[in-house]
Amino acid sequence: MVAEEIADVTGIPRDQVIFASAKQGIGTEDILEAVVARVPPPRGDPSKPLRALIFDSHYDIYRGVITYVRVVDGEIIPKSRIRMMNTDKVHDVDEVGWFAPRPQPAEKLTAGEVGYVIAAIKNVVDARVGDTITTRSTEPPSRCRATGRSSPWSSRASFHPTQTSFPT
Repeated sequence: MVAEEIADVTGIPRDQVIFASAKQGIGTEDILEAVVARVPPPRGDPSKPLRALIFDSHYDIYRGVITYVRVVDGEIIPKSRIRMMNTDKVHDVDEVGWFAPRPQPAEKLTAGEVGYVIAAIKNVVDARVGDTITTRSTEPPSRCRATGRSSPWSSRASFHPTQTSFPT
């Protein structure tokens, strides 16, 4: 019954559903083996010019904007210069790294990797989600294709124990 529900919700064939319990230590190795077998490796060429897609960012008062990127082609190395294609602003890279699960500095981020870039960017507007990071070159590569323009949003939930506590 559970396998049928999972198949209905996810579209995974019923015979490929892996039963697992992290609490009991059952099936975790099967899940990891299935991920390796079924999920294709990232594509990209480290020898091509840099193209990295910004998929998130946040501002740190000590380090400036920290951008979360997926490197499509090329590589990002600390002390190199990068250019934001949207604003055409150039920044010096201070640090790159990945999450394991906390930020872990690295020597470089290369094609196919996901991580963060710190480049003393002072304003979040200069590192918009969906923008492409390139190197400072005369012939810019094509932009990375994002799934769509993102827009900030917020949500709110209210819990009212009695009907008389609703705001009027």
